[in-house]
Order: sequence, then C-alpha cells, then structure tokens
Amino acid sequence: MKRSLTVLLVKAARVTLPGTTIVPPLGLMYLASRLRQDIGCSVHVLDTNLLEDWRRDLGRALDELAPDVLGISALSVERRHAKAVARFAKGRRPGLPVMVGGPHATSFPADLLAEPSIDAVLVGEGEEVIARLVQTLVGRGDPAVLPGVYTAASPPGKAPVFAPIPDVEALPLPAWDLVRPRDYFGHRSMSGVSSWDYVVMATSRGCPYRCTFCHNVHGKRFRPRSVASVAEEMALLGRVLGTGVVEFLDDGFNLDADRAKRIVEGFVATGGRLRPAFPNGLRADRADLEFLDLVKAARSPLLAFAVESASPRIQKVIRKDLDLDRTRAIAEAAAQRGLYTNGFFMLGFPDETRAEMLQSIRYAVTTPFSMAYFFKVVPYPGTGLWESVAARLPGIEDRFDADFYSSPFNMSAVSDREFTVLFWLAYAAFYGRPGTLLGLMRKYPVPSDLFGRAAQSIALLTRSRAQRTHRDDA
Repeated sequence: MKRSLTVLLVKAARVTLPGTTIVPPLGLMYLASRLRQDIGCSVHVLDTNLLEDWRRDLGRALDELAPDVLGISALSVERRHAKAVARFAKGRRPGLPVMVGGPHATSFPADLLAEPSIDAVLVGEGEEVIARLVQTLVGRGDPAVLPGVYTAASPPGKAPVFAPIPDVEALPLPAWDLVRPRDYFGHRSMSGVSSWDYVVMATSRGCPYRCTFCHNVHGKRFRPRSVASVAEEMALLGRVLGTGVVEFLDDGFNLDADRAKRIVEGFVATGGRLRPAFPNGLRADRADLEFLDLVKAARSPLLAFAVESASPRIQKVIRKDLDLDRTRAIAEAAAQRGLYTNGFFMLGFPDETRAEMLQSIRYAVTTPFSMAYFFKVVPYPGTGLWESVAARLPGIEDRFDADFYSSPFNMSAVSDREFTVLFWLAYAAFYGRPGTLLGLMRKYPVPSDLFGRAAQSIALLTRSRAQRTHRDDA
C-alpha cells in the first residue's frame, strides 16, 4: 500500500535579543489543516525558536520522518535562518524539495530565490495552493505554473502577484494538535508576558488602511470571519487550553465594531475561563465605551493601541490618519475602567523632525497608557516605506532585518546622535514620571513577571545588535 505524503513544516527562528516574542506558529497550523483536508497527508510542525540545538533536532526529524517536502515559514527578521534551514535540509537529504512562505516570502521573494537550496517561494496566503504545490514538488513538476508560486527560473516581476483567499470562513481550524501550547508559556508572548497560559487566534484577514510602514501579506480588503466561526474556534481553544488567555493577532480586530463586541460577549459568557487579550494594536478611534465595558466584563488583561505618531503631518505621510483626539479619549476611558493598556509609538520616520518626535513623546506621557513602547522605524520590503527610501539607503537589502530596538536606520531630519538621545528620552520621560512604576506594578497582568520583563526590556534597549544568533545563519 502506498504511504501518504509526509510534509515537515518548519518555523524559522528569529535573530533574537533576550525576551524576543515567540508565539505558536498559527500560519503553519492553518496550512497543516488544509494539507490534511485536501490530500490527507501526514504533517509535522517544528518551531526552531524553541530549540537549543536546531540542527540536531531538525536532523533527527528529517531522518525519522523522511518527509517528501520541507516547508519553511519566515518573517523578514528570520530570513537568514530560513536560508540556513534550507541549506541544512538539502545537505542532510539531497533532493528534498524545499518551499518557503510567510511574510518575508511575500514581501521579498527574490531574496529567498537567490538561495540555491530553496526550490519554490509561495507569496500571499498559501492555503488555497499549498496542497497542489506539495504534489507538484513531489512529482518534480514546475511549481511556477501555480498562482502565487515562484522559482529561480520563473521569478516574479517587481510586484509579486497573489490573490487573498476570498472566503476565510471556509478555512479549516488550525491544527493545534501539532504543537504544545505549554512550550510557549515560558516565552514572551505578543502581549509581552512570559508566564501565563495562552493561545493565539486570528478572526479576520486583511486591513483596508494603507499605512506605509505595514506589510501586505493579507491584502487590503478586510475579510472577517463570522461570530459563529469564531465561537467554534473558541470551543476548540477551550479544549486545548482549559483556562487562560486568548491573544488576538488580527490586524484590525475591531474594524467591524458590532462584530468585535459580539465576539467579546462570547468571552463574557465563559465566566472568565477564557479571557481575550489584544496585543496587536487595536484601532483606538474605532472603539467606543460599550466595547470597553464588554472588554472589562470579559476580564481582558491587556489592550494595545497603535498610535505610531502624534504629529498630524506624519499621520498623513504614513497614511494611518488616526484620530488622535478620539484615541486619547478612549485611552482615558480605558484607564477609568481599570483596563491595562499599551501605547505603541514609532520614531524616525523619513524627514521626521525633532519637534514631531517630541510631539509623540508628549502625547505618550500625557495619555494614561499603562505602558508605552517606542520603536525605531524599520523599512521592510513590500511596504510603501521601503519603496520611498530604498534608493537613499545604500546596503538596505542586507540591513532591513534588524529588530525595532537596534535598527541601524535613521531616516529622520535629526543627526544619529540626536536620534539616539530622543529614543532614550522617550522611555525616560514616560517611565520616569512619579508613580508610573508603582502604578505599573499594581496593574501589570502578571505582577510576578514584571521584574523579569524589565530586565529583558533593558537588555533590548542597551544592545546595538542582536546577541543570540543561530551560528550559521549568515
């Protein structure tokens, strides 16, 4: 009897600093479910972020599973390790077809196609084509005949073509049986906490806003799942997790305000057994008081509001167009309800002035966020920001995979030295206010985790380059 195909899906590891976010590979779990549904193959997931010796463990998996195809998923900050994984796999099992997908594949496929060990790059959302791609690679056909798939012999033009999945409702639920959630509990989650029981969920894909710094992995059309579909997944997560936190990874969870409220009502109905957290940056100017009341009733431990800049000019330049006054009002209302909130800010947009950066810092300091994050702007491939600055930043293609803290880029109107001073000033101004740290100790979602988190944050801020790397990533 002919055995079913075996596919090994690998999450590439990040070039990391202490405390870097490591979350369950939701994208790979979706692909695994679709492969099982479409061709009934055996699928295995290996997250190299969790491994002390990834070569040893990957080698063991390649030997024991003898996969027919290896798939790798990578963010742009994981691109070097993705290539290292491909090279190692080809060396261990010559002839093994290797495909790569994920955000970096979508944003910069040419970078991956330059690696000889990679046979095919899949851009955009992969569920519709993944089964055909696996079968084509196994049959030694031409992957480039498939939509959204490119090879070194058939590379994309300047703009890779891919079509977002029209019906996200039809997607099978993620294959949570292929990972162990508890493996992630001790690592820093998207919420920043590294000592709570949690899982992740995405209830929608796509974002209609066209922020110049943001990715385009899921397209620019908001495609929400129904409340019933989300409830079905909540039931699954209840079985997987028992009790704990569900962290939402949507780019626009509350773009449909009524739908967002109905989903949160589902958490209220669990009586706190499952609690929703929103670490990915809610659109504050799309929230209202009823939403905040429901979030409070659902015992949500965290909400994050992505402000980016408090300069009206920069808001227009980056095409976010956030209503800053309404955002402040919502943050104040959240504070009045005792909700824990993060404010996200970015410093160093092209030609941003000292006065504009100070404007953002003042906004953060005078708005009652529980915590504020200030990130250095990084131009990523596939974004409008990349297109606008790549020509004036020599060597950008070898430097864009820096993290948000040690970014080598300064595109602002101030000198490098002054930019560094302003970056440090932002943190000093926010956390140096009387009572801020004491209030944080009272409100932090897991108080016992706060000191470790502080140490991680200091390590992130004081290192100019990533310290822990996978030795053969270069």
